[in-house]
Order: sequence, then C-alpha cells, then structure tokens
Amino acid sequence: MKIKAKKPIIKNGIEYPYYAVSLSMSPLWKPGLGASVAIRLTPFRELEDGTFESLPGQPKAISLLDIFETAQGDPAFEDAIQGIMNTLQNLIDNKEL
Repeated sequence: MKIKAKKPIIKNGIEYPYYAVSLSMSPLWKPGLGASVAIRLTPFRELEDGTFESLPGQPKAISLLDIFETAQGDPAFEDAIQGIMNTLQNLIDNKEL
C-alpha cells in the first residue's frame, strides 16, 4: 500500500514520499463504548527495480486513548475514523458476518 505523504521525509538528500501504515484499534469497555487507537506511519520509497526502502527509525506515531472523544474536536480525524468505521461495517455486511 502506498499512502502518499503530504510532506515527504528527506534524509541524506533522498526523498521518502510514502508511508506504510500500521493501525491497531481496541475497544474501551466503558459507558458510551469507546476505542483506543495506535497508528504508526513508516516512511518509504520505491526503488527503480521495484523494491522498497523504508526508514524504520523515522516513524510518525499517533496514539489516542479514546478516538471518539478526540474526533469531536478534530474534523479531519473525525472524517478518518468515520471512513474506517464505514469501511469495516461494509466488510462485515458483505461477508455476512
């Protein structure tokens, strides 16, 4: 997967224009039900031979205790969370789970 960086990482004059994404969500069993999330964005670039080179020591990380509380004050984050939740719901519906 190639997620294009808005501001590519440049290290030693080499541009790493993409992120590989690691996403983990866990439910919070509380009144109103919540969810915690951890997102790790690892910069990488595609080489001429079709292979990839990453910068594993240069990740950007987002860690939130309750994504729904955070989303209330951040419209961009709220859109992202709603997109993820809608996509998961579609998968569950399509797989009849």
